[in-house]
Amino acid sequence: MINLSVPGQGELGEGNWFSELFLSAVQSRLTGGILVEGLMGAAAVFFREGLPVHAAGAAFTTHFLGSILVEMGACQQAHVDDAVAKQGAAAEAPVLGAILVADAGVSPADVKRAIQRQNVARLQTLFSWGEGRWQAAPGENARIRDLGVPTPAWGIFFEGLTQAADGELRELADGLLGRAVQLRGGTLGVPDHEPGAAEKKLIQYLEKPRKPDHLERAMNNRRQVRGFLRAAQMLERLTVHPAAKAIAIPKASLVKTTDLPGAEALMAAVESARQAEAAPPPSRNASAPPRAPAAPKVHPIVKEVEALHAAIKTQN
Repeated sequence: MINLSVPGQGELGEGNWFSELFLSAVQSRLTGGILVEGLMGAAAVFFREGLPVHAAGAAFTTHFLGSILVEMGACQQAHVDDAVAKQGAAAEAPVLGAILVADAGVSPADVKRAIQRQNVARLQTLFSWGEGRWQAAPGENARIRDLGVPTPAWGIFFEGLTQAADGELRELADGLLGRAVQLRGGTLGVPDHEPGAAEKKLIQYLEKPRKPDHLERAMNNRRQVRGFLRAAQMLERLTVHPAAKAIAIPKASLVKTTDLPGAEALMAAVESARQAEAAPPPSRNASAPPRAPAAPKVHPIVKEVEALHAAIKTQN
């Protein structure tokens, strides 16, 4: 985990991903800001007690608050245009949401939901950044305190990894080649996170050592599997085994044996054929084994002669 309790800075890229910054902020319950700079420009993310509250900067070219409110049906585009003009004319730019509440009758609850949607969408894009620099500092200023809205963090973390972190997931896959993986403790150990049906199925598979590619075929969703494994790795819940310890998943392994119909009979036939091939072939020139001598055949006349001789001996 990156220490964000004191001001710091570093590089973004292979082996140093935005996901690690985000997770460090959440786990350390950071109140402060992180500035990231890359090819798209600068983006500032602010946290309050480990929850993201605001995301702004030139790097964000979509997901504007006014557009989100219009999509939600909370106001008309004309209301947003008037509010933006009023905001630009003021010496100290007031908060756009406050103008829409005062002038267009937008509900404060709708503004809050729109800011949360904005935070989710913008932060997830930062998980895709493959290079750049970051700076972080603890503390919260008055303006962020006024406009920031705490937003659930774990959904951003999991979705950001799964949907945006392409380079990071490729790095993970390369590192797990020739390995088997297993989930330690049967859970990610994340508070306030209820796994969905697909995630529960994946957790069940990972009760035993599995090959990552088998998991991908079994789930039919490569991104979901890799995102989950990366999250488990970062949360120190992933145990890595040699590939020899992997237990195959039926219908997910490229080579199947005992899960096929009649597999036992097939394997018995293969073993019988193997033993037959191992036996030495018979020699064509080998002589037949010697037979036991047959009892001599005695002709009846011989018996008569022998009886006659015996009678003569008794007479003499």
